[in-house]
Amino acid sequence: MKTKLLLSILLFGTQFQIDAQELSRILKPTPTESKNSPQSLIVLDTLDTKFALGLESSLERNSLTTQTKLPYPIIFVHGLYSSASTWDATKNLLINSFGLTYGGEFNANLNYDGSQFTSNSLEDTYLFNPNSSTISGADFYMVNFNVTSILSNQSAIVKQGYILKDIVMAVMQLTGKNKVVLMGHSMGGLASREYLQNTANWQIDGLPHVAKLATTGTPHGGSNMTDGNLYSDIDFSSEAIRDLKKLSVYLEGGYESSVPTTYYNSDVNCNGIPNDGLYVLGLNERTIFSDIDYSCVIGTALSILGVGGDGAVTVSSANINNANIGYSNLTQNIFSVFKVHTLLAGDWYTVMQAVDEPNEFPIAYGVSLNNPSVYYGFNSEQSPSSPYANGYDYDDYKFSVTSNSNVTISINKPTALNLNARLVSSTYAQIGSVFSNNGGASINFTFNNLPQGDYYLEIYGIPTTNTISQYNFSLSSTLSNPDFISANSLKIYPNPTSSRVSFDNTIDKFETATVINYLGQVVSEIRFSSFEVNQQIDLSSFTAGVYLVKFTNNDKSITQKIIKE
Repeated sequence: MKTKLLLSILLFGTQFQIDAQELSRILKPTPTESKNSPQSLIVLDTLDTKFALGLESSLERNSLTTQTKLPYPIIFVHGLYSSASTWDATKNLLINSFGLTYGGEFNANLNYDGSQFTSNSLEDTYLFNPNSSTISGADFYMVNFNVTSILSNQSAIVKQGYILKDIVMAVMQLTGKNKVVLMGHSMGGLASREYLQNTANWQIDGLPHVAKLATTGTPHGGSNMTDGNLYSDIDFSSEAIRDLKKLSVYLEGGYESSVPTTYYNSDVNCNGIPNDGLYVLGLNERTIFSDIDYSCVIGTALSILGVGGDGAVTVSSANINNANIGYSNLTQNIFSVFKVHTLLAGDWYTVMQAVDEPNEFPIAYGVSLNNPSVYYGFNSEQSPSSPYANGYDYDDYKFSVTSNSNVTISINKPTALNLNARLVSSTYAQIGSVFSNNGGASINFTFNNLPQGDYYLEIYGIPTTNTISQYNFSLSSTLSNPDFISANSLKIYPNPTSSRVSFDNTIDKFETATVINYLGQVVSEIRFSSFEVNQQIDLSSFTAGVYLVKFTNNDKSITQKIIKE
């Protein structure tokens, strides 16, 4: 029997596994490359969660989190017959005006065999890097389907969503974050929904790891464009046109036998068998999940001509609430802009409005104490459909305190802008006062001996018209004396360590040791069946970083910091 090779990836304390077949698909070279080319996607040193495109030395472990400023990285996905360059205006703004870091471009070939007459299977997709340039830990990334292969950027939406699985996994590994934000223009929004609404695309732990889905000019209800009226070079027999038109089998469901013969193939589900007799569950028939943040941008420039919407998508179709997904009020963050379809991705202002932080506690962005040192946030005008009639932009963040701690929060705004901040408990009760900078530069406050638990930090202010205002904030903590042990009361050695640590457990007789990472997540719990002089904890499989180890017995609970090299 052939042995199945498994490669393990330790990601956020969860042991991920990629089998040899999956790895060979990711490593697939372009038709013009040799199998040994360094241009294909390379998974490196998986126990250290390195993930890079290009040369083996392109990514160092210590760069994973130091370059990130956003709570979650943003992945920009372009639309039909387009490329990553459609986001250039937004890219330049994020880098030059807001100081965010750009991690690189994920090139995805969605038509590996070059044939447009069958979708073949999902094995027809792969990631590669034509320039051997570095993909690194950063705040945002671009996806590029516009590669040399025939009709790659006009391929089936099922394949687009499928390749996003690999891209989301790569970005999480590159940044050390456990979620991403997806921003899609036009069909890129449908590709993002395909990833999110197809559980087969999710990560190995069975979760999508998406914090927000934002779309602009996306035909959630199908496109109304007619042949040749938008792009002169679109192939109107392509898989993409087949899938995104109104009442398509892909969007509304049905059998492949009902796909018009005007298209190159009818393999909507991309299983390699056209007209397979299987019912295709339409994107708008599938469950969509309400526990993440949503927003959408609608172009209205051609409404005055009676055409409706942006020329390719009607106002109704671009509104995600109107898609047949069982949710009539999925989002209240709906922005309208007087633009035609092709200019929406370049409208950086509405793009930034769309990716703004959530204003509800249940979908707050996760942040951590002490690492990274500074987070960036944005104060922007809210949609007229927003329920907050007072004009405020509320940005909500969630963090965890693993042991009684003194927590200090610092918020800075370079220019005069009235900002307010408050701390809220896990039951949504305000703790203490509302703090304000009163038009000044900063807000600083400390909560002493904050009990273990989850908390929300809400930062809010009234945005300036037509302006995106940036602020930054940090959260730092020190353990309170009742729950912290002195260096002499429990000696753990060696510390730092590259593998195991030891301690004398014959006096306190600790029954459990809970290991917590910098995100506040429990990554391991060790139970001791005996109490040894040389009790050991094995950290050899953990990624490098700072961990808190909480030792407990029937009488007390004490915590110690351990550095894993």
